[in-house]
Amino acid sequence: MAIGVPSQIGVVGDIPSGGLQLTRSYLHPLPAGAVATLAFFDTGLGAWRAVPSKLSPDRRNVSAVVHHLSLWTDFVSGSQDIMSSIQSSVADAADWAYYEVGKLFDTRVDPPQCSGDKPAWVNSTVFIDTQRNNPVLFCTGIDAKQPKLLTIKARINRGFGALRTCGGGGATRRVRLVG
Repeated sequence: MAIGVPSQIGVVGDIPSGGLQLTRSYLHPLPAGAVATLAFFDTGLGAWRAVPSKLSPDRRNVSAVVHHLSLWTDFVSGSQDIMSSIQSSVADAADWAYYEVGKLFDTRVDPPQCSGDKPAWVNSTVFIDTQRNNPVLFCTGIDAKQPKLLTIKARINRGFGALRTCGGGGATRRVRLVG
């Protein structure tokens, strides 16, 4: 089960005798098999109380006609697979929003490009997975002019400086910092 962010909803004046329609919209359609309902917090019960609600044919809105305004939220439920799908969609939307806000107010860059896999003498390279919101993006590959050399590239994915330290006691290393 997923619970939306509760919102205090009010109106100036009287509520019409036929009630008001409340609607919660979703960024992505809910999967087939998922159900949604609107609910208010019943202070007398000390719990959320669902009201009869309708999911739109495109599965992107849940609505209910209500006769009072207070603290409202939405509940979405379904099988474990359905809930995992919803959770994945929410995570994808949050990742997209974080990236776009970062581009607007800061700097975001494409990951560095490395050629080849890695030299035969390298067993493995370990660093954080490339994910577009990471503060530093990495790749490893083969030096085009000297195929026995390992190339490690990193790009700062922010609009501010970062301290770079290259380790590896005893190993020969050539470091070239590229803006």
